[in-house]
Amino acid sequence: MNPTTSTLRRLSFPEDESTFRQVWGWIQQRKRFYAALGGALDWEQYKARYQRPGQATLGLWVNDELETLVEVEQIDTGVFEIHAMSRPKADAEFVRQAVYTVGWYLFAKFHAQRLLSMVPTFNPRARKLATDCGMDLRTPAFSSRTEIYGIDRAEFLRNHQNNATRS
Repeated sequence: MNPTTSTLRRLSFPEDESTFRQVWGWIQQRKRFYAALGGALDWEQYKARYQRPGQATLGLWVNDELETLVEVEQIDTGVFEIHAMSRPKADAEFVRQAVYTVGWYLFAKFHAQRLLSMVPTFNPRARKLATDCGMDLRTPAFSSRTEIYGIDRAEFLRNHQNNATRS
């Protein structure tokens, strides 16, 4: 049996357009789960979303198969929003590791003060992903479909063994 390999790398247009198209296809299959992340957008609108300033997108490949896309956007000084969009039946542990690694990097290298994520109330896997990455519920459903989960820098540094440098 071959060992599992994974690669996390930053994506950009136009070089990675085929990867973005693949993820857009996942989203179109499950529009309800990804309404806030492009489910209601046509391809041109979706493409424009991933070319905004202050936004970065990373892809996770497991054994050369795209598993998930992690989107990060700075929404205020020291405050970042983070989301994952995964292929159907994606390996939850690989997705968790990717999101956690990106969060760790934001705290360690960008001195983030807070990470937030909008989580659909009807998606238990998304809630589990947020809590497994150390986030907790910050704002109960501000609509009937979305809750905000988050983690602050001090909380992250205090509660995680492999944490960001205390700087």
